[in-house]
Amino acid sequence: MRVVLATSVGLDGGVSRHVLDLARGLGQRADVRVALALPHPVPEERRQALAAFEILPFSSRPKCDIWHVHLGDTFDRTALAELLRRRAHFGRSVITEHLPRSNASDSTLSADSPTPGAQAAKTLFKRTEFAASAAIVAVSEASASFLRRRYRGRSSRVTVVRNGVCASDSWCPPPAGAGRYVALGSLISQKGYDVLLDAAAIAQEPWTVRVFGEGPHRQSLAQRAAQTHGRVRFEGWTSAPRAEIEASHALVVPSRWESAPYAVLDAMERGRAVIGSAVDGVDEMVEDGRTGVLVPPGDPARLAEALDGLARRVDLAADFGSAGRRAVVERFRLDEMVERTHALYQRVLP
Repeated sequence: MRVVLATSVGLDGGVSRHVLDLARGLGQRADVRVALALPHPVPEERRQALAAFEILPFSSRPKCDIWHVHLGDTFDRTALAELLRRRAHFGRSVITEHLPRSNASDSTLSADSPTPGAQAAKTLFKRTEFAASAAIVAVSEASASFLRRRYRGRSSRVTVVRNGVCASDSWCPPPAGAGRYVALGSLISQKGYDVLLDAAAIAQEPWTVRVFGEGPHRQSLAQRAAQTHGRVRFEGWTSAPRAEIEASHALVVPSRWESAPYAVLDAMERGRAVIGSAVDGVDEMVEDGRTGVLVPPGDPARLAEALDGLARRVDLAADFGSAGRRAVVERFRLDEMVERTHALYQRVLP
């Protein structure tokens, strides 16, 4: 089987990690190549993984059995153009939607007034994309339900393949002390760090959160963080996210919307609790009261309550982390993600 795994997004996020993990896993049973929108800066941790594969330009059209495009932006116009061009070429196209539900596709997630005609235009865009594809993959049940509900018609071919990680043989217990939290992600409205700052202003316990990531809102967030007297610190980019997770008691995910963030699985795999918003994907990975705490998105009072509560109970944070690690081994394994993707390819091939 000849497979091309393609994405037009950069190589420093969860989408590229998914593509490279899938490429390594499928490489044992298929001829795999990777298509990228070059040039993109390549983080060092991804450079070695890319070296094992032939790298093609995203717009190239090699003959293959499966052309599998991974969308970081559900309205990726470059990807749609390639899907339409490929209908005249050999092979079947598969789409993975990594973030189908956002304020661009669901106006209920944003207070902004929708642009007149945007809803109809975006519906036509997605239905055209689906018509050019043999299958659509969602990485969470909630994302799959949204796609089926929002874009009726050929979206009945939506399949769920959960993200998976490779669990190491060992992990270290949480550090001494209490209330040391970490957050990972781009500094954008989606991630809800303004909600975290609001929570810090009303919290009762002396917990701290170190936030790792870059983005357009860094300056404004850092200015607000200065008023928390060190409770919330924006540290910039990190090349060692798992080490930062291990140095903490829990991961904080105050997002307004998600689909299935890898940071949650990484924290669970490292035996750490998760305090997160009950949004798409996160509420499927985190079991409230067993592997972490779920709170309503955009609710600083409930978030502060959860952060205070876990800061008081170091033993509970450790119990949540142990249960989370077991959940990764049972439900979110990398080999299962690869196997389910390969099985999908076999179903769609003529």
